[in-house]
Amino acid sequence: MDQRPDPRLDQRPHVTQQTSAGGGATWGIAILLIVVIAAGAFFVFGGSDTAQTPATTNTESSTPAAPPADAPATPPADTATPPADTAPPPPADPASPPPAADPAPTTPAPTGGATGTPPATTTP
Repeated sequence: MDQRPDPRLDQRPHVTQQTSAGGGATWGIAILLIVVIAAGAFFVFGGSDTAQTPATTNTESSTPAAPPADAPATPPADTATPPADTAPPPPADPASPPPAADPAPTTPAPTGGATGTPPATTTP
């Protein structure tokens, strides 16, 4: 007679994990990853709408500004007189460095009888 158990009669429960839809942590990581990617794209590419915002502002112009009509005309440059000296004056001599402070004393300062170790304490 065969004493081995029949595998078809095994009464142990079958433990399975739900892997097709993923667990809560998997969904959380996926959503967090999407949010981080979206924030990075917003940071890199900016959030401005080019349909409403012009490519250049009014202060950025490639053409030079024309003088107003009522402005006096600039006189032609006089080539007979040289231009005024606009160079700054030469710098003054640098200030002399302050005198050196006294070097550290060769003998240590008095400690008033104190030593490097605290006095011994006694308990009554």
